[in-house]
Amino acid sequence: MRRAVLALCVASLALGCSRRRVSREDCERMLDKYVEMAANADPAMPTLTPPQQDALRAQKKAQKRREPVFEQRVEQCLREVTPRQYECAMASMSVDPWEACLD
Repeated sequence: MRRAVLALCVASLALGCSRRRVSREDCERMLDKYVEMAANADPAMPTLTPPQQDALRAQKKAQKRREPVFEQRVEQCLREVTPRQYECAMASMSVDPWEACLD
């Protein structure tokens, strides 16, 4: 009986873990990272001072967050992105590898 209960507990934990998704904050952070990396690829970026670069990245993030599609992307992330995909995307240094993490 004890083994059956233990096996059921382990099985339910494994099932719960495999269905775990990322949080809203994780999704927002992940999308912000994408916007920052896209901004970093802007040809004008190297001509700006570090404070100007920071301001440009902040402006682009704020602009994207105001767009209706941002909330749609957050909702999609909540439904579809796994913790492994999130970790991969957050470790990416440019847009292409970030996108590959989510394929």
